[in-house]
Amino acid sequence: MVIISAIGLAVGIGGAALMSIQLGRGDERSAQGVFSQSMVFLCGLLIVLITFLLIGVEGMISAMGASGTLAQGAAGYLPVMAPFFLFQATGLGLSVFIRNDTNPVLTMIGMIGSIVVNVTLDYLFIFVFKWGIQGAALATGLAQVAMFAILLTHFRSGGGH
Repeated sequence: MVIISAIGLAVGIGGAALMSIQLGRGDERSAQGVFSQSMVFLCGLLIVLITFLLIGVEGMISAMGASGTLAQGAAGYLPVMAPFFLFQATGLGLSVFIRNDTNPVLTMIGMIGSIVVNVTLDYLFIFVFKWGIQGAALATGLAQVAMFAILLTHFRSGGGH
């Protein structure tokens, strides 16, 4: 999860910096191109990484040095969470672009909304429904989808570039 987050932030920070430079030059078209290229690159990279992760989840867990109970927990968590990595990394990347595009409040709302959804669903899925580690993964994944959905409202508001 940390690696996926780092990839999303790296593409977001790098792309948003380039976008800001283009906007500073008054070249909105190039700025939009940087945004589009960054998101396409990020999504393509994530699809490849998630596919490899799902194919070799057991090998990945072993390579990270997990064994015993920890490996069992990771084996239950990762396959459920992996498809949501696309929303996690893309949401983090989008948050940087949106923050630079005159809407830092929406980024904050997206992050806080994600936390509220995660905590609420963790309680429901783990303690009420008794879904264990898979419930925790599902709660985290749905929280990432919530953040992504909140951030997408930026493009309907018409306020940014």
